[in-house]
Amino acid sequence: MAPIPPILLRLAAQMVSQHLARRLAASPVFQSAVHRLLHEVDHLPTRIGGGKVPEYRHPDPLQKSVADHVREAREADPGEPHDEPSPFPSSSRTSSASPPPRAPPTDGGLRDSRGSLRPRTPRDEAWAQAQAAEKQKDEARLEDFQVRERELSEILRLLREKKEREGGEGKQ
Repeated sequence: MAPIPPILLRLAAQMVSQHLARRLAASPVFQSAVHRLLHEVDHLPTRIGGGKVPEYRHPDPLQKSVADHVREAREADPGEPHDEPSPFPSSSRTSSASPPPRAPPTDGGLRDSRGSLRPRTPRDEAWAQAQAAEKQKDEARLEDFQVRERELSEILRLLREKKEREGGEGKQ
């Protein structure tokens, strides 16, 4: 009987390893063991140094996994717009002069390479909404920072006044 060709052995080994990897990735027991192992490895330098290590807590099964986050991101992605006009000019004339610079659109629409207005696509809308949300978050952070800065300056002013009063009473 002839020996099994090495290419078939490699192919079989690859198929078996892919099958095992899929099964293990779907197994909650394996995921729990990996999570525990990562916890122990993360705190190994602290253990070696003699420090205290937080107790291992089993992850909440109702908590979203990385795969869930990826799946949600893919569903929320509006995708590539396929109705965009061609970025290449349709005329075959050659021009040595560069085209004049175009001003950004003021009506909220987008312009293609020829400068004509094109309608917004879902991707453009999603991008605009994300930019607006980011701007609102930045403004809220700035406002919060300014409020805290005012509170701290008021506290510092009160402390200085108190120190001056105490210093003035000690001299009399």
